Formats: sequence, structure tokens, C-alpha cells
Amino acid sequence: MLEITITPPATIELVRQNILKYKNPLGLKGRELTSWAEGLSFSSHSEYLFYTGTEYQMLPYIDSLVKALKTMNQLGSGKKILFGLRNLVDKFGFNPEKVYAGILAKDREKTANILRKHVQLLNFLGITPQYLGEEELYAGALLYEYGYLNDVREISLKLTEIFKSRGVKKIIVASPHAAEMFRKIYPMFVDFPFEVFTMPEFLKACIDKLPKKTYTQKITIHDPCRLARELGVVTEIREVLKNNCESEIIELPQSGRFTTCCGGATKLLFPELAEALAKQRVQELERSGGEEIVTACPYCYFNLSQYTTLPVKDLTEILL
Repeated sequence: MLEITITPPATIELVRQNILKYKNPLGLKGRELTSWAEGLSFSSHSEYLFYTGTEYQMLPYIDSLVKALKTMNQLGSGKKILFGLRNLVDKFGFNPEKVYAGILAKDREKTANILRKHVQLLNFLGITPQYLGEEELYAGALLYEYGYLNDVREISLKLTEIFKSRGVKKIIVASPHAAEMFRKIYPMFVDFPFEVFTMPEFLKACIDKLPKKTYTQKITIHDPCRLARELGVVTEIREVLKNNCESEIIELPQSGRFTTCCGGATKLLFPELAEALAKQRVQELERSGGEEIVTACPYCYFNLSQYTTLPVKDLTEILL
């Protein structure tokens, strides 16, 4: 019998080990993930849970990790990395704090503000949700895409147990990648009895209670792949904007289920591809004549923002 040994690319194993050890793909710690929530209203007794999956928090750090990985490859260390980023100090002299030292406070504040807007909107709607804080685990989308199904199963079991122990009934998810995991992937591994909402869906369900405002800028919507194609969430963003902001929305031929990928989710493995896809999508968006780009995905927000002069905003930023 022919035996084939397959060694996963270094970046994949690095991300995997970070998730297993630090509960997020970048190996971030405590306040790097939770400081955004300081001063906000949460309740440990609510049936609602606001779940970030650590995804918006990671955005400002991704480019620094990509640069570090390129440096490791140049030093010959990319052949087989079987430990997380924070363990690279001993082996290669990398200091993770230095790797991430170039992160600007304003970039961290941008993504933190988006998460705060999510919670402030929920509070406006009369909901004071739970937040897991440092107990929160990344949902495991990258592990699923990389083929580590046993790891996904373990994470799904852990998160399900945490949710049940806290009395959670309804989960409002900041990222469509995590929402897809909860709705489509976790049920293959575990009984997952929770009602899962993406933010656009939840806002649409509460559309008559949302704040009203006049928003004069012309808006071009970028539909995230996972949100539109995998979850079928397309009309919700448009209905909320039209009803609550009286916004003029410009539609692209490449929208809804036919949206063009921004490349953001490929950045750790294929940074050059992510850049090419983002530039292609930005050209489509800029040709629309819109004055702002609105989306509802952390990776779309981050990747598009890097390659356009137009403001890129999360849906929640428009409403508050």
C-alpha cells in the first residue's frame, strides 16, 4: 500500500496552532481582543449573545503577520512550523510584540469602533447581550477551509457547551464567516440549538425600531461572498438602508449572489492574490459613481479599505 505523507504549508500549520493554543488565528492575547468592549453595556443573564469570533479585532494585525511570515520564509524557517507565532521567539528570535508593534492606534480604533456600533445598536433596540470576553473562541472557519475537521469538531463542542452553560438562546454574529460556521458546519458535528442572526438580518427584523437619519451620500453596496452566496443575505442590507437612512443605493451588476470576491479571506495564505482581487473589486465599486462603499464583513471592510480612496463603512456605522 502506497503511503503518502503530506506536510501542510507553514502558514496553515502556524494559523492552526495559534487557534488551538490562543483561540484565534493570530495568537493575540487578552486586551488585544477585548478592550473594545470597555464601557459598554452587557448582561450575563441575557438570552442574547453578541459573538465577535475575534475577527474584527484581528484585522489591524494581519499585514504585520504576513510580513513576518515572508521574513521567516526568507530565513528558511518556513519549511515546517509546528508552533504558534508567540513561540517563534525561542526558535528564531522573533518577538511577537515587535511583530505587531507597527500597528497604529487609529487602525485598532477603527475596528473597535465598528464592534462598539454593533453593541450600541443592540442597546438602542433594548437588548443588553452577553459577551464572552476572554472566554470567546474563534469559530474555526479557517480550520474548516484547511481541512482540519477534527479541530473544527472540538471547537464546535467547546463553544456549544459554553453557550449552553450561559443560557444563550440567540446569537448575533458580527462576521458572516462565523455565522456560516454556526448555521451550516457546526450542525454536522454537534447539536447546535441556537438561533443565529447575522447583523443585517437582525437589523431587518427590528427595522421599525431602528434610528432614523437622513444620509445624503450615494452608497454602493459590496455584498460579502459568505453573506450573499452562502447565507443568502442580500435584501436585508438594502431594506435597512432605504428605510432608515433614505439612502440612494447604486447597484452593481456584480452584486447579490453574483458579487465579486474582495480577496480578504485569502490574505494570510495568498497575499498577492488578495491584493489583485481587491483591486479588481475596487475598480468595479469606484466605477459605480457611489460616494461611499458599505459592507457587512470584517475582511471585506479591511481589504477594500486598503485599495480605494472612497470611504468604506460597515453597515452599523451608517445607522449610528
